[in-house]
Amino acid sequence: MLWKNRDTSNIDNKIEYVSPSDGNYGYVALFNASDRNLKEAWMGMNDVGFAVMNTASYNIKDDKVPQKDMDKEGLVMTIALKSCRSVEDFARLLDKLPRPMGVEANFGVIDASGAGAFFETNNHSYVRYDLKDAPQGVMVRTNYSHSGRPDEGYGFVREGNAWHELQPYVDKA
Repeated sequence: MLWKNRDTSNIDNKIEYVSPSDGNYGYVALFNASDRNLKEAWMGMNDVGFAVMNTASYNIKDDKVPQKDMDKEGLVMTIALKSCRSVEDFARLLDKLPRPMGVEANFGVIDASGAGAFFETNNHSYVRYDLKDAPQGVMVRTNYSHSGRPDEGYGFVREGNAWHELQPYVDKA
């Protein structure tokens, strides 16, 4: 299961199905209500079972890219939903995107084969964490990147709280 709590100032949202076209996959995604052209998906799943979501990260950006050139996570997820079938496809997409990517985020992805991963991503690189390597087969990520600067921001506190709440259920599984 891939789960996201959208923590945003855009309180008006919509869910839309985007039909396949030009060799791309169709997909269902969450968009800001004002996004009439459906350009920025904030989480979704496509027709071949690939799903993506993100959490903003506040401890992984390592450059001085201006804020006006950031927050492109929705564009990245739209490209992924249109073109990715697998976790490996998503890794290849991140490898080929132009730099700087305009992101500081943890992307969570799963595919129809059961593979899953988190990609802690900044403007120039990413660190990948595969679900198959996670203790008890569960990964929790919040607004904090494990590969980033330790104890910066409050995301690590959110993650600890989430683990505290989930642990009894994980232990029973």
